[in-house]
Amino acid sequence: MMSLLSFLLNPPKTAQLKVPLLTLSTGLPVEVKESRRYKRATGRLLKEVAVINLPQSWTNPLKQKAVDELILKLEKAHLKQEALLKASQSHLTESENTLAIQNLEALERYVHDLNASSFQAPLRGIRIGRSKLSHLAQVNLKTGVMTVSRYCLGECIPAEGFRYLILHELAHFQEANHSPRFWRLVELYCPDYKHQRQVMRLYFRQNQ
Repeated sequence: MMSLLSFLLNPPKTAQLKVPLLTLSTGLPVEVKESRRYKRATGRLLKEVAVINLPQSWTNPLKQKAVDELILKLEKAHLKQEALLKASQSHLTESENTLAIQNLEALERYVHDLNASSFQAPLRGIRIGRSKLSHLAQVNLKTGVMTVSRYCLGECIPAEGFRYLILHELAHFQEANHSPRFWRLVELYCPDYKHQRQVMRLYFRQNQ
């Protein structure tokens, strides 16, 4: 059995990586998490922190390399996000084009009206979900139910961004996957869908 002194002098290679307090160049703090259940190194931007997840079984040099690489990627992503946010805020300020949807009744009315004027999909139900990490909205093609995250709703929703979000889900009734045909369907009703997708993602993150 390894003695305590031997353990302290020669810690296992899978020991927790000791990292200093990190921040991106943009000032956003970085939180590093390790777990046995992580199979690969990943990083994501949340509202007030950047999170890096590391497999606990990796060696410390491998963990450090992953952290260094992910820091660079997260910095680029955060800079892009900040620039898009400023552009979006400027656009909203100029156009004042926002929606107020705060309950299920208002959401159902909006979705059914948009569906009637676009895809006329066989929508059977609408619900408000609690997804906070990834899904802004999703549709279950078996049940015909659309779920919209509560974090996409509010008093000042970007109107065109939210319209894109709903059109995106309605288009899935005709094309289940994100194929070229799917994006052509979305583009029929939302030509600038790429921009509106980013606008809505930013609103979603800020609203959490």
